[in-house]
Amino acid sequence: MCFHNSIFKEHGWNAYSIAENWEYYIQLALAGKKVVSNENAVIYSQVTNNLKSGVTQRQRWQSGRMDTVSRYWRDLLDKYQKTKEFYLVDALIEVVRPSHAILFFGSTAFFLITAALFVLAGVSYLSLFILSIAILLSQVLYFLYGLVLQKAPMKTWLSLLMVPYYLLWKFIISVKGAWKKKEKEWVRTKRH
Repeated sequence: MCFHNSIFKEHGWNAYSIAENWEYYIQLALAGKKVVSNENAVIYSQVTNNLKSGVTQRQRWQSGRMDTVSRYWRDLLDKYQKTKEFYLVDALIEVVRPSHAILFFGSTAFFLITAALFVLAGVSYLSLFILSIAILLSQVLYFLYGLVLQKAPMKTWLSLLMVPYYLLWKFIISVKGAWKKKEKEWVRTKRH
């Protein structure tokens, strides 16, 4: 996150949850500040080098997002009702929406269910099956297009073999994090 010092002079810092970035984002939106992405920004961050180390961080992020949603969704919708400023709805969607991995997991499940229905019940489920293929294919192409644009190295392309395992891991972590939304303890992520 990057802020001009005038933001802190005007609003201070009142985000003390385990996902302070989400909480401060919503607080600023409610204060009438439009938070935007900077496509030229370069982010330097040390990430974990294995999934085991990432569990605490991902659970904390999901838990913090859910906590932020539960505390601020009414305020966002109430302010939207009064102002009709769509950025408030956008802020709510940003915090509520599932991760790309969870969306892909859900799309895969939808595809498998519709495939089974099509095989078992026949043509009456054809349009639903085609829809599930389109949804899944659009997500795959969107992801692959990003790798092509970034000129991803061969190591990155080979890591796609881990996608099924990662999706299951991410789904489990997200569900645990959502259930632990009232947890307030900040657990340090082990780094390499």
